[in-house]
Amino acid sequence: MPEQLSSPAPTYARISMTAPISRKLLEHNVLMTIRLNEVFGEMIAHQTNFRDGDSVFTRFSTLHRQGHDAIILDATLEITKSQLPKGFLDDLQRTDILFGQLLMNYDIQVNMSERTTYYTACAETGKTRWGRQLRMLHAENGNTLATINELLVPEDMLKRIIP
Repeated sequence: MPEQLSSPAPTYARISMTAPISRKLLEHNVLMTIRLNEVFGEMIAHQTNFRDGDSVFTRFSTLHRQGHDAIILDATLEITKSQLPKGFLDDLQRTDILFGQLLMNYDIQVNMSERTTYYTACAETGKTRWGRQLRMLHAENGNTLATINELLVPEDMLKRIIP
């Protein structure tokens, strides 16, 4: 299971100036995929678990730089099935393509809403991990497309992953 499910309760805060990579990756209102590609290059997602409900598909995944094992972030996506075109969820589950990249591939425009940043202690090292929660809205109709939680690895680990 991704760590964010078992971490202590998060503390909501503005990201510290001592974490410039985390700030760049989390304090924006565009697709995370765009920022990750800017900083790390091509990315892949490994689905670690999922729940397939009647109206919501929940995906738990880790994101990695292409060709590297190191985790950059843990993600939990609660995706509203009715907001996606046919075939999208199949592509999400059977490929290592990031959710944001699939949105771009399918030409689905989105807006971000209710973004909050937080931090929690890494269960293994005690170091600070920054994250964000947000609601992704379908730009065409304003309906919720997904509720997203993204939790980065500690800043010093991010620095080692940058090419």
